[in-house]
Amino acid sequence: MNLIIKSTISAAIAIVILLISAAPLFSQSSATKRNKWFVSGSAGMAVLTGEISNDFVPLKNEFNHQPGWAADIKIGKSIGGHFEPAIRLSSYFFTGTSEAPHFSANGNHASLKGTLYDQPVEYRTLTGSVSGIIRYYLKEIPGKFVSGFRFDPFIEAGGGVVYMGSQLSYQKRPPGATRSVVFEKGMGNQPPPAVGQVVFGLGTKLGNPDKWHVGISYNVDVVNYAVLDAVHNYNDDGIRNHAKGIVSKFMAEVIFPLGKTSKYSGSGGKTPRLPWSP
Repeated sequence: MNLIIKSTISAAIAIVILLISAAPLFSQSSATKRNKWFVSGSAGMAVLTGEISNDFVPLKNEFNHQPGWAADIKIGKSIGGHFEPAIRLSSYFFTGTSEAPHFSANGNHASLKGTLYDQPVEYRTLTGSVSGIIRYYLKEIPGKFVSGFRFDPFIEAGGGVVYMGSQLSYQKRPPGATRSVVFEKGMGNQPPPAVGQVVFGLGTKLGNPDKWHVGISYNVDVVNYAVLDAVHNYNDDGIRNHAKGIVSKFMAEVIFPLGKTSKYSGSGGKTPRLPWSP
């Protein structure tokens, strides 16, 4: 688990350095005074919804998936009237259970070719990820001073890299077994695999965008790897399905705008009157 955290932090530091280096390019005043930097934190629930093949065919569910926690930190900037690109650092943890290790991988995967006990098993999965996201607001982002409550629905999409670790084990060590762990990936001293993901979401922001405000969202992360439940999937011919995991997240967000918002706007607000103006 420590390696997952270290890998995610290393990727995050690299991106933060890139953002700091590029900050002068984005800090110039825009004509509309519309563009704003922000930072936000989110917390909520994550669950492995299911898995699909490369042909987008849903695969048989081999576990009773249990919800766990999810957390995000995000930094970004609104651009123009509708767009908001951001960098998102995420982590989630969830589990799942099965009454016995009866899987399509039995006899096919090396870890499931030996003695298996007819006892309940559980998987545990922890991830850390870095993603770039573009959010699109269905209503125009205000370009002038805002002093009231707003309802700003949005959709978003992006992609990034996930560092993950998962472990399958018996809930109780079987009599005669030397250990309870059946299979693990990216745990202990194993380097966590880094795999790609695409992310989608929809939700809304609520409150005064000139001050700290809140948001709620439903997000889907499609992870390009089949062991979010710690078990690979095989078809009836014993050929491995290189499946993709689908993770659903329900999140509550707190957003903090950075810097001061101008009372003037080039698109709807009045410009300040100078002493020498006619």
